[in-house]
Amino acid sequence: ATLAARLPAAWAADAALTIGLLRNPVSALIALWVMLMQQSADHVMDARKPSVMLVMSAASYRAEAFFKAARSLELVVIRALDIPESLASNVENALAVDFTDVETAVERILSFARARGNVLAVLAIDDRGAVIAATASADLGLPHNDPDSALAARDKFIMRERLYAAGVPVPAYQKYPAATDPASIATSVPYP
Repeated sequence: ATLAARLPAAWAADAALTIGLLRNPVSALIALWVMLMQQSADHVMDARKPSVMLVMSAASYRAEAFFKAARSLELVVIRALDIPESLASNVENALAVDFTDVETAVERILSFARARGNVLAVLAIDDRGAVIAATASADLGLPHNDPDSALAARDKFIMRERLYAAGVPVPAYQKYPAATDPASIATSVPYP
C-alpha cells in the first residue's frame, strides 16, 4: 500500500497531492511530516480552547445561530447528535448520543466533557435534548435548568400533573396511548 493509503482519509488526498507534486521522496516526507504536525497542532490547540456542547438532532435548523454566537466568543462547538455512533466519526467535533436513552446519553456526555476538561456549557438546541442537557449540566456542576422542570416542559401530561398537584387550576385531562383510535374515546372525553 502507498503511504497515502495508510493515512486517515482526511489527510490522504492532501498527502497524495503533496507527494505527487514534489516528486522527491525526501522532500515529500518532509512535507508530509510538516502537514501531520500542523494537523496535530491544530487538534491540540482546538482541544485547549473553551467549548460549548450543543445537544441536537443532526437536521436542526436552529443550530446556525448557536454556531455563530460560539464563533464570536471563540468557543469550540461540540455537537452531541442524535445519530448512530458509526456516523459521528464523519462529523467534526461530534459525539453520538441516543435521545431515547437519556441515562446513557447523559453518561456519554459526562465522560466526554470530563475527558476534555473545558466544556463551559451543555445546551439543548430544542426540546428533544432538553432533559439530557439539563441533567448533564447539573452533573457537571455547570449552570443549568432543573432536569425535572425540563421534563415537565417537554411532557404536557407531566406538566398538568404537577400544576394540579400544586393547586393550579387545569382543564380536565387524561392520558391515552398514541395509537388509540380517537373515535373510540370521543364519547368519554368531556368537552368545554
